[in-house]
Amino acid sequence: MIDVIRLGKRAFAWVTVVATVTWSVGLAAFVAPLTAQAAEVANGDLIKGSLPTVYYYHGNKKYVFPTQKTFLTWYTMDQLEGVDNGGLVKTVSNAEIASFKIGANVTAKPGARMVKITSDPATYAVDAGGQLRHVTSEAAAVELYGSAWNTMIDDVPDGFFVNYVGSEASGDISSSSDFNPAAVEAAATSIALDLGLDDSDTPPAPTPAPAGGSLSVGPSTSNPGSMTLVTDAGNNAGGQRADVLGLSFSAGSDSVQVDTLVLRRSGIASDSDLDDMYLYDGADLVAQVQSVSKGVATFTKSGGLFTVPAGGTTNLDLRVDVNKDASAGITIGWSLAAADITSSADSVSGSASGENHTVAVVSDLAFLDVANVLPAAADTIDPQDDYDLWTFRLDANSQDMLVESLTLTNVGSTDDDDLQNLELWYQGSTQLGSTLGTLTNGTATFDLTGSEDGGFKITSGQQRQLTVRADIKGGTNRTVRFGIQEQTDIVVKDLNYNVYTVPAQDDNSAFAVTQAGGATTINTGSLTQTISTDSPTGNIPDGATNVLLAKFNFKASGEPVKVKNLDISCTGNAATNILKNVKVSFDGSQIGSTLSSLTCDASSPSGTDFSFGNSFTIQEGATGTVEVHGDLTDSTIAASDTTSVTLAAGSSNANGTVSLTALSTTAISGRTLTVKSGAVSVRKNPSLANYTSSRPLGVLGSANVRAGSFIITGGAEASTISQIVLKDDVDTTSDGVTLKDYFDNLSIKHGDTMLHSSPLSLTDTDSTTYTFNLSPNVTLGVGETYVVDVYVDILSTAGVATSNLNDDDTDGAIQVDSVVATGVETSTTTSDTSTDPRLQRLNIATNGSLRVTIDGDTPQDDQLVLGSTDQTFAKFKLAEESNAEDVLIKKFVVADVISVNTAVPFSSTGTMRNLKLYNGSTLLGSVDALDDSKTSTVPVASFDLTGLAAGGFKLAKGSTTVLTLKADLTPWLENESASSTHRATIFTSDADLTTAAQDDYIDAIGLGSGFAISTTNATATSGLVIGVATGATQTALTGNVMDALRTKISIAYSDDAGKVSPSGTVTKSSEQTISILKISNTANVGGYEATIKGLNLDVNSSGISLAGTRVLKVYKDSIDSANQLATTTYALGAANAGFSDTAIDAANFTDITVSAGSSRYVYVTLDTNDSSIGANDTLSIGIQTTAVIGIAGEVMSPVLWSDGSALTLTEVRGMPLTGRSVSY
Repeated sequence: MIDVIRLGKRAFAWVTVVATVTWSVGLAAFVAPLTAQAAEVANGDLIKGSLPTVYYYHGNKKYVFPTQKTFLTWYTMDQLEGVDNGGLVKTVSNAEIASFKIGANVTAKPGARMVKITSDPATYAVDAGGQLRHVTSEAAAVELYGSAWNTMIDDVPDGFFVNYVGSEASGDISSSSDFNPAAVEAAATSIALDLGLDDSDTPPAPTPAPAGGSLSVGPSTSNPGSMTLVTDAGNNAGGQRADVLGLSFSAGSDSVQVDTLVLRRSGIASDSDLDDMYLYDGADLVAQVQSVSKGVATFTKSGGLFTVPAGGTTNLDLRVDVNKDASAGITIGWSLAAADITSSADSVSGSASGENHTVAVVSDLAFLDVANVLPAAADTIDPQDDYDLWTFRLDANSQDMLVESLTLTNVGSTDDDDLQNLELWYQGSTQLGSTLGTLTNGTATFDLTGSEDGGFKITSGQQRQLTVRADIKGGTNRTVRFGIQEQTDIVVKDLNYNVYTVPAQDDNSAFAVTQAGGATTINTGSLTQTISTDSPTGNIPDGATNVLLAKFNFKASGEPVKVKNLDISCTGNAATNILKNVKVSFDGSQIGSTLSSLTCDASSPSGTDFSFGNSFTIQEGATGTVEVHGDLTDSTIAASDTTSVTLAAGSSNANGTVSLTALSTTAISGRTLTVKSGAVSVRKNPSLANYTSSRPLGVLGSANVRAGSFIITGGAEASTISQIVLKDDVDTTSDGVTLKDYFDNLSIKHGDTMLHSSPLSLTDTDSTTYTFNLSPNVTLGVGETYVVDVYVDILSTAGVATSNLNDDDTDGAIQVDSVVATGVETSTTTSDTSTDPRLQRLNIATNGSLRVTIDGDTPQDDQLVLGSTDQTFAKFKLAEESNAEDVLIKKFVVADVISVNTAVPFSSTGTMRNLKLYNGSTLLGSVDALDDSKTSTVPVASFDLTGLAAGGFKLAKGSTTVLTLKADLTPWLENESASSTHRATIFTSDADLTTAAQDDYIDAIGLGSGFAISTTNATATSGLVIGVATGATQTALTGNVMDALRTKISIAYSDDAGKVSPSGTVTKSSEQTISILKISNTANVGGYEATIKGLNLDVNSSGISLAGTRVLKVYKDSIDSANQLATTTYALGAANAGFSDTAIDAANFTDITVSAGSSRYVYVTLDTNDSSIGANDTLSIGIQTTAVIGIAGEVMSPVLWSDGSALTLTEVRGMPLTGRSVSY
């Protein structure tokens, strides 16, 4: 089993039986030198790769935690996290994990818990080194671990019990005097200490290469420590390819060929306990054992097992397959002595010994069933691409399994290159591994370790069908039959025990060959004909020669195919039409003779039309292209005729060159083509609209503006355009008006590319034509379109009134007179013959415009606290509405209209500092303080924008943008002026500025016309409009009111714990709390307190008519007579009989002081113990909207308060405060 702990998105697995093989083919095949890997981890680290298994690392080995419970005796769950998340687990590469051989299994931490196995009722304490101590009684267990002793026992799987040292009778525990769990646990400071490891426990380095023609052998760095080998007789499965010995061979000055290795077994085992033995160099199999007898295993190979390069080292791993019937507890080790090596070396020295490994028997080791699915019997198939050659089934039994590699062998008679692009597919929709170009010695090996799980995962009990698919390119009369021939052809791992295991046949017997149900014979060659996707369609040019009429694909499969002859016919709308000089080409070269004429009457001339001899052969698996060309020069063919070419069906007119099988071509037709004139056509470009007063061409003085656009469309053949002619077609009520009166420098472009050498100067003569000789010429394909744009410069001063052009010319001032073109194929004229189109209407504006308004996102009326910074005062929207030219704003002046309780408003001029003008987040300009030297009424902030990169702020034509005014407020102590009100304003009149001509509020210029746009001439017709009305202006553009105060208060219903203002259903009482108000003084920079001097309430009731006198009371902080602020009496017969708004004047209200950064609570109570108040009657108390008139006729504000200055304030933002409703 696998115990999985899920920590968020992380999961770690505990392998419950130690892996006998940690090598995985694929990633581990490219392991870096161990010295480089070891530097990444240190003794005592917890490590893992991409898979979830966690190991303990020490001395270049990894130690396995068999179960989660074992891990938790040494570590906590938090430590299971990765080091990046505060845990101890380090993630290293899969190659590094594979390079660290398994040292041993970790046993439970001494003293931490007790253990037992299911097959034995005895309970054991764990002592140092995994020593088991039998706890002889429940009383002894209670003494050791308390009354909950039975929760301190972990079950250990039988296969792991061999990791512990057996209990001796002398070590039994009868009482706490025999064993101290706490002391034992405290002494077990590390796993390394418990396993008896130290820093010297590192595999020895490979033996240095001796000098001369010599060979030395020693253990390699991958030599594994003692571990457990797994087998399962019930499932006919044993662990496969388990690493048991690492060998390192070093040569001297000469290379050494090793021919034979004889290895000797140690431990308590027999020859039959292993099924097979292998030598591997990384992932590559070097040799399979030739014989095993009486503990001696011999590896030998004709021509040598391997060669050690001169001065180099070769490392090999000995891997074994464990027999399913091997007994639990037996031990197996292997060694190699110098005397047992046969090689070309003069001398051999050294030896290598492995640890003894213990066999554990389990009852649920995974095994993989393999079964044929398709074909069930022998079959035949035509050569074709993407053919499913073999489908087989893999069944996972007992555990989840991971297939890392599959080797499939073709035992048929085809050559390797007859099958190409081999692929392995799961359920026909998911490809596994990479595509293989061809077979290699009849085999296809699919490496699956690159998959997400490190292989192809099969859940226990599930079946998976896999298919090998390939392109059959050859192999006529040969066979294909795929199968799995060797048990090593499938590398598959039990994911629970983390060991490699064996494939078996479908009936759970031992491994046997599994292959397709019969051989598939590849039929003799075939020929497939299709029309090419790029065979011509649509129009063909009248009078053209060598026109492509049809294009076909001929594909040979199974063997090369020779086509001997083809018959050709044509059809069309007229049976009398004649094609001239018809010829056939194969892969670009003409084959056969040219047919002088072919009548399109759907019949072929008598006899064979085209004979090819040996010139038309399609190679095996290849596709050849056949084209039919002809001339459209015969007088029988005219524009709008149609034609189609057909390859008639043949009779034994082809044959396979290998089998000599006779083949016949099939009838196939080309697409119907229409004969059309090759002339180009011209039309006005609809994507460019006419220019109007709201979207003018430009302003006087604008350069290089797009005055028109037209589209040239290719005819039935490609054309070369050499010349375009435009005509002056200004049509006005005044004679003699021409393009020259408004424009000069006429040019044409395609995109940004000018089509001629230089612009043409205009002539002041009606109907003048302007000829553009294109350089280079433009080639226009069949039916292609080509956009040409016309550009001009607008004169800075019009020769005649622009109204003649803007209003009188209604059908366009420029005409396309002609487009001169020549056919690419026919060399005949393909010039435009359509009606000469007139291009877009033109409109010239005098100058651009600028409208300035208050933006909808400008701040609403607000109270700002003195000392606060970066406060937004106003947002101005700027719009260029003429669409005629870009506008450059050079200066932007904003006035501050100040209002204070004094006759001299300039007493608060210093309130604003560091004024800034922004466009979005871009700072355009700044001033330190308001300037009052240029005006007698208001101070201003004058932003000079000429220092910007463009010489000002550029507003593109037809666009809008927003400018934002921000400023800092000076602290009260710095200015000590009374609280003041500020409004950002732009005036249209500059009369109060010292030098009006130089100090306009807005100074701008049209970038095309050079027209001055300023507040000096702020009218709808002169360019600058202040305000929102089209064609009108207003005297000033004023922002909202910004009050600058020493502090700012807020009033809201309290929702604080224990002080929640009531709502919902309540019960009547003589002093019922109806409302709790929270007054806060938190928006405060200077630490100033606020004083509440008066408060009038909005009292509303429904269904209530008082039967007696009732009293409303207002308290601060709590309902206590000492805290009472004011009262209102509702008396029968009095002017205020019934519940109504309060009218409390300042003299009858006790002031409340609210310190900076704090809040005070106001309680409003009411005597509701009145007989008139009944079920469903409602009552609410808020703060009034407007001032109320008292009984004596005096005016009383809803809120009176002071910020500590000389003023009494009456405004609080957020008012009125609508009361919360209570009901009875």
